[in-house]
Formats: sequence, structure tokens, C-alpha cells
Amino acid sequence: MKDQQGTAIYTAEFRREFDADTAELLPAHLRWFAAIWGSVHVIVFLVHWLGRGVEALLSRDIPIIGGNPDWSPATCWSVVLGEALIIALYATAYVFARGAELPRTTLSNLSGGLVVAEGLIRLTIWTQAPDTNPLLWMTLTHVAASAMLPWTVRHALRPALVFIGLAVFTMLIAAPRPLKSDLWIAIAFSPFVGVPGTVIAWLKHTRRVEQFKLSAITRRYSEFRRELTDAKRIHEAMFPPTLTDGPIRFWYEYEPMRSIGGDFVFARKHPTKNTLSVALVDVTGHGIAAALTVNRLFGELERVFAENEDIGPGAVLGLLNRYVHLTLAKHSVYATAICMRVDCDTDEVLYASAGHPPGFIRGVDNTVHELESTAFVLGVCSHEDFDPGEGRAKFMKGDALVAYTDGAMEARNPEGRMLGLRGMRSVVAATPAHVAMMARRSFAARPMEESCGAWARMILDAVESHRDSAPPEDDTLIVEVSRPIGRPTLA
Repeated sequence: MKDQQGTAIYTAEFRREFDADTAELLPAHLRWFAAIWGSVHVIVFLVHWLGRGVEALLSRDIPIIGGNPDWSPATCWSVVLGEALIIALYATAYVFARGAELPRTTLSNLSGGLVVAEGLIRLTIWTQAPDTNPLLWMTLTHVAASAMLPWTVRHALRPALVFIGLAVFTMLIAAPRPLKSDLWIAIAFSPFVGVPGTVIAWLKHTRRVEQFKLSAITRRYSEFRRELTDAKRIHEAMFPPTLTDGPIRFWYEYEPMRSIGGDFVFARKHPTKNTLSVALVDVTGHGIAAALTVNRLFGELERVFAENEDIGPGAVLGLLNRYVHLTLAKHSVYATAICMRVDCDTDEVLYASAGHPPGFIRGVDNTVHELESTAFVLGVCSHEDFDPGEGRAKFMKGDALVAYTDGAMEARNPEGRMLGLRGMRSVVAATPAHVAMMARRSFAARPMEESCGAWARMILDAVESHRDSAPPEDDTLIVEVSRPIGRPTLA
């Protein structure tokens, strides 16, 4: 089944669930149909026959309600037995549908066969009592079945076509009287017996499909939200804990475009040295697909540092490029990254950046040093052709290092203007009071060196202020590494 754009409405899974729902509904609806329509036949039987009693069947002097006074007793008994057989047929179907669980195909065939069986009995009665109207009865029966059973158009057409074929054959071959014009008219109109019921079946099925589709979408959305919540918890568990004490402070602020995204930061303290290694990665794409890529890169970074705690930023960047080039680039997935290692003993930071936005070192003397990109985007070239171009810069006590993903500098204001690299540099270069004013949030109550993560929070607020509180158009991750004054040893 297709919509107006030609795309499939049903997936294979949806069809299976819809068929399973039909199989669950069919037994109960078949029982309802057998009980209700069988009861209608019982009521008609009582009104037509038992109201006059047995005498009406044996004496032609007393008119028979619902029958023809010209009928012979034999004809009357034939009609009575036929209608009794129909009642017994529905009673049997009711009992059968209440029994053991049956396959959907069996129940579907049973429902259609029930209608055809009544039609065959009606045609048999008609051969004995021409004044009965099998076409009218079967039209009503088919309408009732289409209204009460979860039939599709195909299910509704099958018994109708079988009955029409039997009716035309019976009228032509087993007619109880010579063919007259009214018989030809009946044959001509017999194909319309199944039209009302088929239309009803189509309307009911269409409505049921839409309701089931909406229910399935709602159910799938709820399942997706639960799975996304679990995925977000697992994804966030990969992010490192912040460091709010010791000679090196580490903090980050993360604002994904969706619940989870493709920005990620990895941090590892050296077990014996006063060093902290940080890798900030931004993979192409957004949402779940990007988060799955991040999960793979996280595993690679864990492996790299587990094998060599002293590995430098350039070597880390080279191994990441090799991994992305061999495993992800074939799927057109690439990444930018900046890897850094802060060393308190040498008062410097080693860094290597693969196509990543420039980071900044905000000096204690209010100077700003830019950490420019040193290599190509990860994955675009082979390991042999990749040169990480490791650089170094002074990183003294009281300094703060800020790195971020492109979602920060590509934030747009309502007029569509990006914050840009110049805007990011101006935010980092501004005084804390000025930044607080830009961000509409005050951090001036504490000195910057005493406020772990203050730069990251203020920069994110400045980015949000530039967007004028509009939703982000990209993942935004801001990382801050700082060295407070007066903490001589690593916690």
C-alpha cells in the first residue's frame, strides 16, 4: 500500500503487526457476527413461523406470516428446515470460534465460508419457494459480515463473488419455472449483491489501518524515546568527569542539537605525572548516527591511552586519523579533532589539531594565544600521508585554555550572521565582567581563577545570547582547561 508520494505506508514489520492484530480480533468478531446475525435469523424464524404454530404449516386455510399462502406443506417444511439449518450453521460457527486457537487463515476462510454456506442454503430454498428473495437476504448478510468482521476488500469480495457465481448458475440451470423477464433482471442485478458490504469493508479497513498506523507510530515513538533515553545515558557515561581541584582544572559545557550528538571530549590524567591529556572530537552529522561514531572513537581513544599513557597529542591524532580513514571514511564519515597535553612541570601545552576550530589560551595577563589547526581533517588521507604537525605553547599558572566545536562559532543571530572566529576571539579576550554582561549572567562575584568552568559557561552563554535563545543548529561543546594559582601538587 502506498501514499500519494508513492512511498510505502506499510513496512514488513508493520504488516506483520497488523496481521497479528487482525488474527487477535477475528475470533471475537466472528463470535459476535455468528451470535448477532444468528439471533436475527432466530427472531425472523419465530415471527414468520411459530407465530402461527404448526397448524399454519399443515393447513392452507390459515395464511402463513412471511410465507406464501399458496405454498404446499412440503414447500413450507423445506423453507422451515432451510432456515433452521442456517440457524444451526451460525450456532456451530459460534461454538467453533470459541474453541481452541485457530490460525488466522482458518478463521478468515470460516467467516467467508459461513456467508457462502448461507447463500447456498438460500438458493436451495429458492428452488423450492420462488417467492423467497435470496439476493436480498445475501445482500443483508454480506453487509452484516462486512460491518462486524475485520475484513479487507479482498476478504469481502471473495464470498460475494462465490455467491454471485452460484446464484447465476442456479438461476440459469435450476430455476423452478421458465425464465421470465424478472429472472433476467435478478441475474443482471446479482453482481451488486456484494457492493454495499464491500464498500463498508473498504471504509472500515481504511479507518482501521489509519488508527493502527497512528497507534503504531505512537507506540514506536514511545519506544524510541525510551531507547533514546537509555542511549543518552550510555553516551553521556563516556564523557569524562570534570576536575575541580588540583593543579589542573578541567570543565566542559555540552549542548547537543538533539538529545545526543557527534561532539565528544576525552580526558585522561597521567597516573604519576602532573599532566592531563585532552582530545576534543567533532564527527560529521548529528543525532544517533553521529553518536554511534563517537562511541567507536571513544573505544579507540581508550585503547590508545591504555597501551601508552605517555603518548603525545601528535601521535594520538595520527592514530585517530588512521582509524577514521580505515573504518569510517568509506561511509563518508570524517571528523575534526584537537588533542592537547597540559604539563605542569614544563609549564606548557602540546597540541595537534586536525581541521578543528582554533583553540585559545587566555593568559593570566589577559593576552590571548591562538592554537591553530596543524593537520588535515581526520580520515581524508592515509596514515602514511598524514602529518599531525604537533605544536607547543606556554601554559602558566593562572592561564585558561578554551577549545570548542564549530557549533559555537557557527551560531547565527536572528539576522543570520555567524558569531565566527572573530566573535569567539572577542569573547575570550573580553574581561570577565564584559563577558558576564554579554551572557546576561554574572560570574564577577568570584575571581576567574577560583571559578572552575567559568570561561566555558560564560562562552556558552555568550553563544546562546548571540542566537537570541533560538535552538542550536549544531552540536556545541566548549572545553576549558585551567591552572589555578597556588596548588603545587596533583590531587
